[in-house]
Amino acid sequence: MPQPRSVIVLVIDRLGAGFLGPYGNTWLETPAFNQLASKSLLCEQMIGSSPDLATIYRDYWLGADACGQTKSLPAIAKAAGCSAILLTDDEEVQRLAGSADFDECHFISTSRDNSQFQQPVDDPAASAFAAVMELARELLRTRPQPCFLWIHARAMNGLWDAPVELRQQFGDEDDPAPAEIVQPPEEQAAKGEQDPDYLLSLAHAYAGQVSMVDICLQSLLEAVDELPNTEECIFAVTSPRGYPLGEHGRIGPCDNALFGELLQVPCLIRLPDGEGALLRLQELTQPGDLLPTIAEGAGWLEPTDTKPINECLQRSLLRLVRGEPGSSRQLIQASAPKQKLIRTPAWQLRVTTTEAGEQYELFTKPDDRWEANDVANRCGDIVAALIDHAANPLQSELATELTSPWR
Repeated sequence: MPQPRSVIVLVIDRLGAGFLGPYGNTWLETPAFNQLASKSLLCEQMIGSSPDLATIYRDYWLGADACGQTKSLPAIAKAAGCSAILLTDDEEVQRLAGSADFDECHFISTSRDNSQFQQPVDDPAASAFAAVMELARELLRTRPQPCFLWIHARAMNGLWDAPVELRQQFGDEDDPAPAEIVQPPEEQAAKGEQDPDYLLSLAHAYAGQVSMVDICLQSLLEAVDELPNTEECIFAVTSPRGYPLGEHGRIGPCDNALFGELLQVPCLIRLPDGEGALLRLQELTQPGDLLPTIAEGAGWLEPTDTKPINECLQRSLLRLVRGEPGSSRQLIQASAPKQKLIRTPAWQLRVTTTEAGEQYELFTKPDDRWEANDVANRCGDIVAALIDHAANPLQSELATELTSPWR
């Protein structure tokens, strides 16, 4: 087995892919994310498996359901000779299954109960996210290498404490002032009934928070670059879920409606020796793909005679980077209470269970990026085929009409 490598994973909660430059945003500058993307593999279609944090972390730390191996990611790292360290400002994360497998667990309070973070700060360095980044840099400086450092920051799921100046930079002369709220908003109304000016003020407040996260990320990138053999390290940034801002009548989590603004998240992975740099994966990916990708890329796991490990490694994104055969990514699913989502390269079906029975919303992909045009009533055969294949995913290959919108 090759010498194990250090791995740093940064999970930024409620960060939607659409607010980052590497994912096509042109009005919000994110130079630190741009810098990371220039050296990273970028997953264009990373779709969360659930808005529930415990479910997402089961996928992060134990792999997708298809992974037959039973060791958690921190346990794999330790078995390979790395110290495993968890840093978070979210109490839920430190209680999750798998957290006990870390050698160290560091919790930093950035909650609403902490009087330090009750209003917008004057300097990004005084923010809640900056406090997490500061401790992360200290851990990287003081812990022996190789190490596995997993960082989970509440970020946009916590207090919105970005400086007012960062929020104001996005507005034109006639735009409403950005919201100066600190508590993340959460409300629901029928689509189209919310005041557009109000939604814009929230979007600018959220964008200010993203801008501040980008500023603080730069300091962590510099700390990673100072590590011994930094070119051999893996550095990944992702998010478990996005933050709806009125796209389908929801602001914040609300009923966790399974639309793209909630489920499509960023994922950038800087691999050793620049492998996969500037490659934009178009294949459908999910959080459970991180475990095999990191474990293989870091030299923590390699193919053996053990079937569960080999099945796990088949889901490594390195298979796609290297053009090697891998598991099919033609259909993925997500779930939430009374909801499920079925996604193929060409279609996205949202199924909602109500007292009247199942309700369907079908959108063409990738053309209908914002999921604005429901075509379920016109494509009943596609709805039926998606439901049937999702129930029996191993029976056959996807039909052409499920992988291409052209009929």
